[in-house]
Formats: sequence, structure tokens, C-alpha cells
Amino acid sequence: MGKAMKTDRQAELENENIRLREELATLRKQAEKSLNELQESENRLRLIVESSEDLIIMHDPEGKYLYCHVSGCYGVRAESLIGKTVFDLFDEKEAARLMAQIRQVADSGKPATFENSVRWKGETLWFSDQLSPVRDAEGKVIAVTKFCRNITALKQTEAEVRNAKDDLERRVAERTAELTDANSRLKSQIAERRRAEQELLEKENFIKSVLDSLRINIAVLDHHGNIAAVNRAWENFAVENQADILKIGIGANYFDACQYALQSAEAEEVEKILSGISRVLSRTLSEFETEYPCHSPEKERWFSLRVSPLEGKNRGAVVSHTNITERIKAAAELRESENRFATFMDRFPGAAFMRDERGSFLYVNRFMQETFDTELWVGKQVQEIFPKDIAEKILENDKYALTEGFQEVIESIPDKNGRSRTYHILKFPIFRQGKPPLLGGIGVDVTRELEAENALLKRTHDLGERVKELNCLYSILKLVEQQNVSWDNIFHSIVRLIPPAMQHPEAACARLITYKGAEFRTENFRKTAQRLETLIFDNGKAAGRLELCYIEENNSTPLFLPEEEHMFSAVGEHLGKIFERRRLYETLELRNSQLLSEHSQRKELSKQLIDLLEKDRQHTAMELHDQIGQTLASLKMCLENALGQLDNPAGLKSEINIATSKAVQAIRELKQVSHGLRPVMLDTLGLIPALRNLFADIGQQSDIKISFFCINIPERFEKDREIAVYRIIQEALNNAVKYARTKKIFVNLVRKDMMLSVSIEDDGIGFDPDRIMKSWPLGKHLGLAIMRERAIQMGGEFGIESREGAGTHVLAEIPMGIEK
Repeated sequence: MGKAMKTDRQAELENENIRLREELATLRKQAEKSLNELQESENRLRLIVESSEDLIIMHDPEGKYLYCHVSGCYGVRAESLIGKTVFDLFDEKEAARLMAQIRQVADSGKPATFENSVRWKGETLWFSDQLSPVRDAEGKVIAVTKFCRNITALKQTEAEVRNAKDDLERRVAERTAELTDANSRLKSQIAERRRAEQELLEKENFIKSVLDSLRINIAVLDHHGNIAAVNRAWENFAVENQADILKIGIGANYFDACQYALQSAEAEEVEKILSGISRVLSRTLSEFETEYPCHSPEKERWFSLRVSPLEGKNRGAVVSHTNITERIKAAAELRESENRFATFMDRFPGAAFMRDERGSFLYVNRFMQETFDTELWVGKQVQEIFPKDIAEKILENDKYALTEGFQEVIESIPDKNGRSRTYHILKFPIFRQGKPPLLGGIGVDVTRELEAENALLKRTHDLGERVKELNCLYSILKLVEQQNVSWDNIFHSIVRLIPPAMQHPEAACARLITYKGAEFRTENFRKTAQRLETLIFDNGKAAGRLELCYIEENNSTPLFLPEEEHMFSAVGEHLGKIFERRRLYETLELRNSQLLSEHSQRKELSKQLIDLLEKDRQHTAMELHDQIGQTLASLKMCLENALGQLDNPAGLKSEINIATSKAVQAIRELKQVSHGLRPVMLDTLGLIPALRNLFADIGQQSDIKISFFCINIPERFEKDREIAVYRIIQEALNNAVKYARTKKIFVNLVRKDMMLSVSIEDDGIGFDPDRIMKSWPLGKHLGLAIMRERAIQMGGEFGIESREGAGTHVLAEIPMGIEK
């Protein structure tokens, strides 16, 4: 059986070995394929670089050659330069200048172009150097690339021109004496030629400056489509977009550059652009212009492309790219704004229109279309749509609005059913630059409002008679709201307010009888047959009676109107609420008096409790001192015994050891008891040192860490307040140590104006404050009760925030009193 298991295990291992070999072979094939692809990519890049006639160099920030592509005409192999610096190849002055340029680009992180001359193999060579920084993934500059174009021939040509010019001037000077007349003419011709050359040079510089000043990206193409020149905006755009300068710079083929730059554009758009450029170059198209998107990963962009033919000896074309992103976005925002305006106007529940200076409608909203059937209004004048009298009035109002700048009018216009509708219209001018202003207007249909207003006028007349009744009710309410006015005065005033509110105030009189039997009446009160009575109810019970009577005058007695009866009932209801308010106010006053009495008693009891506790602590301290005194007496006896054992070293040592032990015990007990009952440091040094000493003692007796923070605390202030703060903190810490099972305690002592804020917070097991507070009257948890009473006794506040499992937070606010 063991051999069979071994054979199975070997088979599993062999199968696993075969699988691993197959995976290894697959990985090797994948690696070889990736390596071949990488080598092919490197070969393609090498062919592109080696085909360039320019020098391509990469330096590190210290000037060392990291890479170099050198044309064979310079007589040096690129591999021989790797690892060297510019100081190894050129004299000190040239090397220092080249090194300064490299460091400038490396430090600034920005591209730069320089012209340099160097001595190489016995001759002077001129180069136009374009330096660019190379960054790592974190954006740090790690190298500088340099594209060096040999401009020696150009410099030599310039020198030959200067030499020829100098030779010509020399020869002219030699023949001056012989050819005075010819010399004069020749000088004139030379001066003219110089002026022409200067004008040509200035014109060329002007054109170049103009092109460089333009924000439009401009490139000049030859007839083959190769880039012959570019302006500064073109170069800056290439740098800003980190484009390959070899693909879109001077010497590059523009058709390839377009395909490279427009990778994000649609294929159809690219084909359209390339076709347009080709047709302009071949002169089958006089000019080509289009707009295309060219978005970057960070933002969206649009450009306008324009290709114009370039006439002359070397026929080509001028290509300009204008950034029209703002215009495209502005057009989109304008369309969105117009859509919002149209949506708002179509949903506006009123008329909105726009007319020109002749009164022709340019715009009407949906409301007007539905109300007036205005589908044919646009383009027509006001006098073509409305009757003559209405049209004349509308045009007169239009003219006023256009002249004065604003007009608010009421106009009546017939709707599509012929019914006259009244509109409240705001008319205003819409100014245009260089053109007459338009007239805008918005109107709201106020036909129903006007009808309602007429009905309201009639109703107002009827309600005018009831104003006196409302004034009566309002005056009664204001009376009740007045402060420091007796209820009797209020009832007297109410009775006097009722008769003037009647239709015949001169014949009216009133009386009020309260639930206590008090009676308040007008001076002319007389009970008559023509009267109104209503009971006054307080909380459902009859609490008084209000009477209103009309006294007979001229053998006739006025009758009460239904509105007067209703008002009288309302007064009765308000009096019921006043009676209830009076009863509640009297009850509240009684309750407040009781609470003030209880509060005063509680403060006195609290003070007695605290005084009793302090006396108890002092008494206990005295007793402990007496006990310690016995220990000291025992210590004295031990020392006396030791004096008797001077001749007996062993006995002397034993007595001294006993005395030492008792002395240590007495000192320890005295320090603990005295500090617990009345900390001496509090009386001598003040609150803060005493607290720090308390924290140190607790830290020595337990593994609890206490964090203490205090700010703006004076060194000394009123003694009773120092004791109160110290005892509150001491009791809170004792509770935390005994019951909270905490590891950390945070004590904060902060002065805010004249208030002292005390905060003790732990991360212990917490408790239920409501349950603890209910047990205070029963005598339990006396420590919490004493802390609370100490704070209240000082005129402060005390609170506890806690939850089981979430720690405890003790808070106290105590007035500072007087600093010392």
C-alpha cells in the first residue's frame, strides 16, 4: 500500500512537472515575441533618427552625453561620445556656454533655442540648437534633448555678402577721384539700393513680427506639401501640447503632420482636410476653409483651418489654424440661452411680444398665439390687425415707451372670439448698436382682476360698517397684551369699548359680571328689554356674564343687527379666553412663588451639606493625625530603646530598623490623609499646581493616563471657588478610577470671560445618568450630588453626559469671582 501511494505521488509530481514546463515554454515564447516587437520598434525609431541630418543629443542635467545621433560628415562615432561631457569635446569657454544653456532648460523646465559656434577639427561650425526638458513619471526633469541644425553655410553666406559689400565700397572709393560724375550717380544708385535693401529687410522683419504676434498658428508649405516656415504661435502650440517637433516642425511633411495631429478626429474629416490642401497646392481650388475638432485629454477644442495659395517662384500655400473654441462654446451657450428663453416665454402665463420701430410684430409667445390666433401676426403691423382706434392708442403708447424708456399701461384688446380682454402691459425699448431700438412688451390678463375689483368696492362699502366692530375686537386684544396693567382696569376698558362699536353708540350700554361677583359697567348702563346677553365660559364652566343694552330714545328703541349680535358673541368668546388666561396667570404666579421658595431652601440645604462635609473631613483629618501621633510615640520609644542598646550592636541595629519602618509608615499615612482631606499645595501654590500633584498621585497609584489642558487660568482667585473646582475634579477622577475601568482621562480647564469651564472625560464603561439621578434623593451616589451642589452653590451649572459602553463626560461652569 505504501508503494502504491508513493507511485501515485510520483505520477502527480511528474504531471505537475510537465505542466510547469509547458507554462515555462509558453512564457518563453511570449517573452521572445515581446522582445522581437521591442527590437523592431527600436529599429524603426533608429532608422527615423539616423535619416535626419541634424544632430540629436540627450544630456543629463550635469552635461553628460546619454544619447547622440551624429551625421557621418563630422568624423566622429556617436558611441565614442556617450559618457563624456561638453568639457571633454570643446574648449572651456564654449563648453561653459553650452553647459549654462543645458542647466537653464533643466532648472526652468521650459524649452529654449540658442545659436552657438564651436571649433571642431580645426574649423568653426555654427548650429541652431533647440533644447527641451525630459521628465520622469513624477514630472521631474531627468535629461535635456538637443536638436542641432548646422547653419554654418548660412553664416558663411552672410559673411561673404558682408565681404563683397566691403570690397565694393573699397573699389568705389579708389575710383572716386577719377569718376566724380559717375561716382555721384553711382552713390545715388547705391543709396537707392541700400534703401531698397533696408526697406526689404524691414518689410521682412515686419512681416515676421506680424506673423509672430498673431495668435493664429501659421505654416508655409512648399509645392510638395513640406513645411518651409512656421510662426511663433505654431511652435508654442507644439510645445504646449508636447507634440513631436520632428513630425510637425520645419522640414516635416504637412500631410503626415495632419494625420498625426488629427488622430482624434473622424476619418472623413481628415480626408476632407487633406483633399482641400492638395487641391489648393495643385491650384484646382483657389482657397480652402473648414472647421474641425481637435480635443486634448484635458479639454475640448475646435479650430478653423484656412489654406490660401502662395504665389511666386516657389509656389506653395499658407496654412492657418485659428482656435475657435470660445466661439463654438459661445454659439452653443447662445443656442441653449435661446432655447431657455423660448421655453420660458412659451410657459409664461401672459402675453409677450416684440415689435420693430414701424409697429410690425417680430415675435409673439404661445399664450398670444392661443389667445389671439396670432399665427399670421409676425411681419404685420398693428394697424393691419386691430381696429383703427385701438391701433392708434397702441402705437401712441409704443412711441412713448421708445422715447421715455419705459411705460406701464392698461390696454383693452379683443381676443379671437371678439371678447374684449384687458391687459396690464409693461413696454420697454430693446436697444441695438447702430440700429433703431425694438419694442418689447409683457402683459398679464387682468380682466378678472378688474371685475373682482369692482365687486370688491361694493363689498368694501358693506364692510366699512363693520370696521368699528373689528376695531373693538382688536382693541380688546391689544389691552390683554399690555404689561403691568391690572385685570380690573382691563375689564373696565373692555366694557367701555363695546358701545362705540354699535350702530347707535349713543344709545348703547354694557355690563360685565365676573365669576368672583365683580361688576364692571358703563356709566349709563340700564337694563332694558332690548338687550343681548352671553355667558362667559372658562374651561367649560360659566365664569361670568356680558350684557349689552339699547336704551330707549325718543320713544323708540334701536334693534340689534345680525352683525352686531355676531360681534357681541365674539367678544364673549374672547372674554372667556381672557378669564382662562387670568386664571392660568394667577396659577403660574403661585407656582413661581412656590418654586422660588423651594429653590431658596434647596440652596440653603446645599450650603449646609457642603459645610457639613468640609467639617467632617477636617474632623477625620484630626483623628488620623491623632492616630499617626501614636505611631510617632511608638517611634520615639524605639529610639529610646536604641539608646539603651549602644553597647549591644545587634540589639541597636534591630531597634533602629523598627524605628525606621515606623517612621516611613507615619510619613506615608500623614501625606496621604492630609492631602486627601485638605491639600496643602492648594492653599500655598494655587489650583493648577495642586491639580498637577493630584494627577501625579493618581498616576502612581494606577496605570491610568491623565491628559491635562488649561488656558487663561489666573494663578489665584477666590479661595472657596478654588476649593470647589478642586473638589469637583477630585471627585470625578475618584469615580473614574473606582468604577469606569478607564485607561485615559482628559481634564480641561478653560476660562471664558468671567466663567470657568471644567471638563473631565474618560473612555470607560459609562452609565445611565437618568437612573443615577433618580436615585439621588435616596442618598445614593452622594459624590455626584456633592459635585452638583458645589457648582450650584458657586452660582454655576453642572451636567453629566454618559452612555453605557461610551465613557463619561462631567461638565461644570463656575463664575470666576475676583482674581488675586
